[in-house]
Amino acid sequence: MTKNLLPVLETKTFFALPIVNENWSTWQAWLQSFLLNKKSSLQIVMTPNPEQIMLARRDRRFYQGLQAADLLLPDGSGLVWASGARAQLTGSDSVVEILRLARAHKLKILLIGGRYNGDKNGQILANQTRIYYTQGYQNINQPTQKETDSIKLLISDLRPDVVLVAFGAPAQEKWLKASRTFLQKNSVRLAMSVGGSFDFILGKVKRAPASWRKLHLEWLWRLFQEPCRLKRQLVLPQFAFLVWTKKLR
Repeated sequence: MTKNLLPVLETKTFFALPIVNENWSTWQAWLQSFLLNKKSSLQIVMTPNPEQIMLARRDRRFYQGLQAADLLLPDGSGLVWASGARAQLTGSDSVVEILRLARAHKLKILLIGGRYNGDKNGQILANQTRIYYTQGYQNINQPTQKETDSIKLLISDLRPDVVLVAFGAPAQEKWLKASRTFLQKNSVRLAMSVGGSFDFILGKVKRAPASWRKLHLEWLWRLFQEPCRLKRQLVLPQFAFLVWTKKLR
């Protein structure tokens, strides 16, 4: 799965997808080894959760996007339970670690998406050394050629070590799949779908306390914070039922 003598990450197959089956310390060590190796070739990382698995059952292109990833981290505790993976490896925690390594080792990071233009969070990002930001698209569902060309020009000029994509699922996964060849040609070594991770990091959304996360109730905390997520989370009982009846595995 990995190259350049990196530690091999064990996986568990669920929904015909190889879900990373490691604890946090192993994943952290892999990230450090990978990002400090300047000869590392591109790895695309995606962070599925139960909501996304249910979406992938209906959206073939999204499923193909997940299949195209080099590494699939179990971002939701429900996916950890369903797949039998050792631990939840969240996109938010992974981004924090990537940013730590970037600061320590002078890596260039490009964040695309997230809608932080024109607010204090965009300014926070702009003020961080070697972290670059672009919204990318006004509407990811109606991208223009001018916007796509602008993103490509930025990547070719910056040649970032890491590209983090925050378009939301399924758009970010489809974009990563379609952009693999271009990212490789421009020396990007890690490209990752990060969803709303930067909302947590920048304080736009308060993350669940550690006690809630330990009880695997982060989804409930997020629902309290963002009631608009209710419609999306209505699929969770269905997901649990399908796993329990072995109709989804």
